[in-house]
Parts: sequence; C-alpha cells; structure tokens
Amino acid sequence: MASHEGFSRTTLVATSVISALAGLFVGMTFRNEPPPVIIRLPETVAQQQAEPAKPTVPSGTPAPPPSEPSPSPSPPRPTAQDILERLTKKEPATPVTTAPPVPPPPPPPPVSAQGHREAVLGITPTPDRKGIVTIAGDFKIKLWDAEKATVVRDLGAHKSYIRAVLMLPDGKAILTAGDDEEIVLRSLPDGTPIHTFSTAGHGGPNSLALSQDGKRFLSGQQKGTLILWDFETKTALSVFGSHAGRAASVAFSPDGKQILSGGIDQTMRLWDIATGKEIRRFSGHGQGIYSVAFAPDGRRGLSGSGDQTMRLWDLDSGSTLRTFSGHSGTIYSLAVSPDGRTVLTGSLDGVAKLWSLDSGREVMNFQGHVASIYSVAFAGDGSVFAGARDGSIRRWRMSNGEMLTLYPGSAQR
Repeated sequence: MASHEGFSRTTLVATSVISALAGLFVGMTFRNEPPPVIIRLPETVAQQQAEPAKPTVPSGTPAPPPSEPSPSPSPPRPTAQDILERLTKKEPATPVTTAPPVPPPPPPPPVSAQGHREAVLGITPTPDRKGIVTIAGDFKIKLWDAEKATVVRDLGAHKSYIRAVLMLPDGKAILTAGDDEEIVLRSLPDGTPIHTFSTAGHGGPNSLALSQDGKRFLSGQQKGTLILWDFETKTALSVFGSHAGRAASVAFSPDGKQILSGGIDQTMRLWDIATGKEIRRFSGHGQGIYSVAFAPDGRRGLSGSGDQTMRLWDLDSGSTLRTFSGHSGTIYSLAVSPDGRTVLTGSLDGVAKLWSLDSGREVMNFQGHVASIYSVAFAGDGSVFAGARDGSIRRWRMSNGEMLTLYPGSAQR
C-alpha cells in the first residue's frame, strides 16, 4: 500500500512539472525567445527535489495525508494581435540635445551700380553742403548729391589708387593725388583737368594739405619727403624730408608757418616752412602714424596710429598731453571739428568716434559700417561722414549718433 501511494505521489509531481514546462515553452516560443535549457539531474537528486522531506513523527502516530502541490498557472497563450503589437512596437526615441542655432549674419548693405567698388579713401563736402566729392581704391572720383545719396557724375580717374582729395575754398576746383605720381587740379562740377603736378622721383603722394590762404598746398610722398607747391606758378617751392618710410599724413599750422607730418616710421615731425628745417620729432606710438592734425591753437598736435590710439602732443615741449584709447583697430583718419572742440576718428575696426579735445572723453560712437573705415569728415551742418572698405559712405547726426544717410557702394568687386 505504501509503495502504491509513493508511486501515485511521484506521478502527480512529474505530471505537474511537465505541464508547467510545456506551458513555459509555448509562451517563450510565441515570444520569439529561445527555448530554455533543460538540465537532467541524477535520479536520486530528482527524487529528493520532487519528493518533500517527510517529517519525523513519533512511533505509532499515524502519518498525515500527503499535501497536494499547487499546480503552476500556465501563461496565457498570446493572440495574433499580441504578436503583431510586439513586432511593430517602437521604442521611444532618445531625445537629441542640439546647440542653439547660430544667429544669421547681418544683412549686407545696399549696393548701387554707381557706387565705389573699393575702399573710400577720401571725402570732402562742397562749400554749399549740397554735395560731397569722394575718391577710392577703384581709381574713381565721384560727385554725390548729399541729400539724395546718388551720384551726380563721375569726375574722372587716376591710373592707380587715389590717396587724397582737397576741396579749394571757392568750391570751383578740387585736387586729387594718386599712386600714379600725379596730383591733378580739376574743375567743378564737371571734373575737367586743369593742371597736373608730377611727383616723379618721390613716389606717389599719400596725403594732401591746403594752406589757410589757399595759395599753397603740401603733399606727403611715398618715399618719405614733403613737397610744398604753389598754385599760381604750378611749381614746387621746396622739399622737406625725409621720413624713414612713407609720409602718410601732412597738415598746415593755422598761421601757415609750420608743418606737421606723420610717417610709417612711428614718428610725427614738426617743420619750419621758411627754413625747411625739422624743429622737433615726436616719438611714443608703438606703430606707424597714419593721420595728423593741428589743434586750433597751433600749439598742440594730434596723431592717429596703428597702435589703436590717438595722442595729443605739446608742440613746444614734445611731451604727450593725453592718449585717447577706445578703438580696436588702426586709427587711419582723423579730423578736427570747425569749432575746434572735438576730434573725429575713423578706424579699421569699422567704428567712427567723436572725442572731446579738452577732456579726452568719448562723446559719441558712430556704428553701422560692416567694414573698416578709411576716411572721415565733418559736414559742417552738425553731421559727420565716414567712408569704408566696402565702398559705402555713411552720414550720422553728431548730437545723438543717428544715421542719416547711406551712400551705397557698388555690387561689382
């Protein structure tokens, strides 16, 4: 009898295990999972695991009936819909972290077929303030309507870069100087050549200055010399020099007795016109000097340099009175206001600035150009001009920095 009960119990356990394994196999097969690995145990071990240990009971006590093992629930058979959902289910995409978009570049300035194709190297207003004359690296001379910002006419050309332009006091003629070693006197408003001054042997003229009485003019030359010219005789009166490198800028004193010159040799020099001798040499800039001017009192001088500063000098002692800092590029041009109270600077950093001559304080910052500034000028009506490398010219109101007019450069480069 005991043997029969043990056999029945073993048979029941084996049946339950086989049923559970079969259900698990079916579920995993439908899940596209590999079948489980079945490890066969020795018979004695299998019996020990399948047959629970018998509790020890006192002799003569009837054995308790065997407990029925709880059958393991079989996993539900997956339906066709379950299988389809598992096959088509997509894992959520991992969010991708991206950098913020780069801001678009500023729009290019407007262009005109009539504008300059290269850097504007000189600007001079007409005496009636209705027009401006400009020169550029495209060898062209242009007369503009100041209000309409349109080209009235081309006034001619040089055979190379034009470096400087002067308006004569009566507004009936201009002087232009270029790398072709010529200074040309032209009539206004048509640009007809009147006379050509040759600077052969001295290199091309880099700068021009007009005496207060309008009877003489001065040119600073590529080879470092300065030439004093007479309008009436159309001849050179004297030659001063020279700088160790080109004379980039020249200026007459208010009384017409002295000359200032600035050179790429990093020096500014003061000359006596009557004797032709150098009076004093000023050193201190860390790079070449590109622009010079006298203060209205004639006892102080200004210089703009490649070291990004402008200096105010005492011409009697040779000492630096003040250093103007604020630009981040070469100060290529400067101009003193008609009332003598402020100085306008133009820099290769693309910004023009207005400074108080007495305090050294920056009064106004004129922005808008997207290219280096090579020329500046006072309009005489409370506004200022600046010409840039891209051929454009801008005009701002001095009092608040408002941009008034854009004279577009050419689209053709």
